[in-house]
Amino acid sequence: CSKPLASPASDLLLQAPFSYLCSNPGKNIRSELVKLYADVDNKVSSEDVDGLCWIVERIHAASLLHDDIEDQSRSRRGAVCSHLLWGVAQTINTG
Repeated sequence: CSKPLASPASDLLLQAPFSYLCSNPGKNIRSELVKLYADVDNKVSSEDVDGLCWIVERIHAASLLHDDIEDQSRSRRGAVCSHLLWGVAQTINTG
């Protein structure tokens, strides 16, 4: 293909529900568990721990997008759920 499949504008549109959810952070319990394990193991660099925490929190946030749709939730962390703002289809594609 000679044309790119996506543009920066379409990337931002696709990421909007996810970015919206992440703009209102949670407790980051999963990241704290990763850090506790890394403290015990002592074989993981702090840079790798930071990367793992970032990945774990992003996977969790994506699962929350789907969970809110399944539960027909109206709010998450005190804000309107993403699927109510961007629609179910776009939110599923984002998460």
